[in-house]
Amino acid sequence: FHWSLYGQALFLVAIILTACSSYREFFGESDLKCLDCPLVEVTRIIDGDTFDSTTGTVRLFGVDTPERGQRCYQEARVTLRKLAGAVVRVQRGPEDRGLLRPIAYYVYTPYGASIDEALIRGGLGEAWRQDGHHRAYLYQQELIAKTRGTGYLW
Repeated sequence: FHWSLYGQALFLVAIILTACSSYREFFGESDLKCLDCPLVEVTRIIDGDTFDSTTGTVRLFGVDTPERGQRCYQEARVTLRKLAGAVVRVQRGPEDRGLLRPIAYYVYTPYGASIDEALIRGGLGEAWRQDGHHRAYLYQQELIAKTRGTGYLW
């Protein structure tokens, strides 16, 4: 049996996506919420923790997801697309970056559930540890995900 290069590539992608797909059962209900944060329209997903919006490029402040070419990159990107949809709620991170881009926000679904937390709980990203209002909580969620073996980043 001879596999074409295309067939081999599809098989490899299927294995990687399957390996990264156990995140779904761990999103559940978010404990980190922002029900009254401003709404922002999502215009394009760039990667698992960055998207374009009507206000500019937004970087999720509380999570760091895999970059292009790294394991689970595509799954993190697809998951952000599913969770963000067309509109998200945003909360500024602790630092004011002024004119610097991208804008750093904690990001929530329109219903107020934390997308940063969902990505971490699903094992598709690591908590940002440098600073932030929710740094300790998100890091705790990362440790729980690692202990449970959720996702395949660890």
